[in-house]
Amino acid sequence: MKWLFNVGVGMCLGLSGMMQSAWANQPENISFKSREMTESGSKYQIYIVRCEDGSARTISSWTEHKTWCVGTDMNKDVCSNDQLKAAKQACNGNN
Repeated sequence: MKWLFNVGVGMCLGLSGMMQSAWANQPENISFKSREMTESGSKYQIYIVRCEDGSARTISSWTEHKTWCVGTDMNKDVCSNDQLKAAKQACNGNN
């Protein structure tokens, strides 16, 4: 009987995880847009992220692709060292 309980709990957790991932707006495509330079001379690149919901969001790459930020500002609150993480944040409105 204990195994039946464990199977039931496992199935509930699995369904819960699937539902959460279904609610998250995921990136589908990331493409290069342009190279830019700030007024202070810092170079960065702009990328367009296409999301599952059909929207297009912007992320930027700084410090030779070591820092990825949502939008075009190097705001540490929405930056990551991973391109995909920044794209996911952009698709989920974390900007």
